[in-house]
Amino acid sequence: MFLISNLFKKALTLAPKIEIPSKELTGGLFKELITKARQRGSQIPKNYDEIFNEQFIQNYYSIVKKSRTNAYKIFSSENYIKGSKPREEVQRIAKIWNSMHEKQKQPYEKRVNKIKEEQNKELKKLLSTLKNDELKYFKDKIRDLNQKRIKLLQKCLFKKKKIELKRPKQSPSAFILYVNHLIKTKNIDMISANIEASKTWKTLEESEQKVNKFTLFIKYIDEAKRLYDDYRLKLNEWENKMIFEGKLEMIPKERGRKIKLALGVETHEKKSKKKKETTKSKSTVSN
Repeated sequence: MFLISNLFKKALTLAPKIEIPSKELTGGLFKELITKARQRGSQIPKNYDEIFNEQFIQNYYSIVKKSRTNAYKIFSSENYIKGSKPREEVQRIAKIWNSMHEKQKQPYEKRVNKIKEEQNKELKKLLSTLKNDELKYFKDKIRDLNQKRIKLLQKCLFKKKKIELKRPKQSPSAFILYVNHLIKTKNIDMISANIEASKTWKTLEESEQKVNKFTLFIKYIDEAKRLYDDYRLKLNEWENKMIFEGKLEMIPKERGRKIKLALGVETHEKKSKKKKETTKSKSTVSN
């Protein structure tokens, strides 16, 4: 579909594998994105509040969601046995699908094509109500939203990968240790403990604040420092392991860049520079 980039299409196929917060396109979000549209020179229709209302957005998304299906999803939904163990059922269906010949899969492919044809018709009908400037504005909003979603998805995938590779968890601060102490000793929930800890911290007199804070939290400060030193040691070992395994994308960018330079591996900056030089030389030759 022309309003969704190829990268977003790829992201959609990965989305079911991880949990990410959903962010539907609402009228409020449209207003947040107005500044970006102005920067790109997109003219905001005077009656955009009337055009891009909640109903219009809902209609748009109900059409767009149809493009997220594929032949395997249709086959899977029709052959899934309710009440069975999800993991075993997914494996069973995947095994059947992979053993099928292309001719057996064709009916499902045809159904997908039919769904996409219907979707394109519905989308064309919906967008035909917009004028050229309104359509341009709408496409800009969708592009902005897709970029936000892709960034969110990339962050989630990176976080998931860090968990899979067992990256050491960040050590708690002295304040968090104090909050945990209140939860255990007073048998209260996290929110109540946070409120009480914040009040204790803030109600100290300004003249005695530094001394009192240090006295009150000294054991938590010492414990936090010990945990942080231990965390940094484990993190350094983990990063060295990632370097040894060639997973440079998992370590801080600056350190990764230095290692790539030392190993003679092309960095993103070098590739961009080469691309610019190639484009420049081509334009010079053509002139």
